Amino acid sequence: MAPSVRPLPVRPRCLLLTPIAGSPGCLQVSLRCTTSAILDHFLTLSNSTIFRKNYVFLSVVFVSAFGMEIAFDNASNSVWNTVNKGRQWKDLKHKYMESDDE
Repeated sequence: MAPSVRPLPVRPRCLLLTPIAGSPGCLQVSLRCTTSAILDHFLTLSNSTIFRKNYVFLSVVFVSAFGMEIAFDNASNSVWNTVNKGRQWKDLKHKYMESDDE
């Protein structure tokens, strides 16, 4: 049985690297990509890195779900605090609490 060969990620065909005249070792990057070329490159790259092995795919799912949970919680708390500004205990506490200096 022949060993399976994993394809290397390919750079998009629309990415052109051309040498700059008078500057050895410097390359000029020019993009002439269409949406389909970018999508094709993204799908090829994600298939060869994320979806190839089950444990990598599950790790990506759990880590991204955890990150999205944190982002959603922070965004919803920010909206809630903005809408209810001046009506929450943290905003009114200084009016009702006695200071310890007296």
